[in-house]
Amino acid sequence: MLFRFEDVHKSYGGHDILRGVTCQVNPGEKIGLVGRNGAGKSTMLRLLCGLDQPDRGQIIRATNLSFGLLEQHPHFPRK
Repeated sequence: MLFRFEDVHKSYGGHDILRGVTCQVNPGEKIGLVGRNGAGKSTMLRLLCGLDQPDRGQIIRATNLSFGLLEQHPHFPRK
């Protein structure tokens, strides 16, 4: 197992984004996150990377595995 979401819930400002998400990704599997705007794709990635914490549930990550995320609207400082 690379990572697992177990009954993950996340809300922002009273708006539920994720409700009871459970999924697992294993080594060698290829996945894609597809959905309309506001469906929770970026939220799942932010949770997976540890940038946000779930309101309920847990995220289990394999040890010695690192994640990175480039934000949708990155801010690059000018030189």
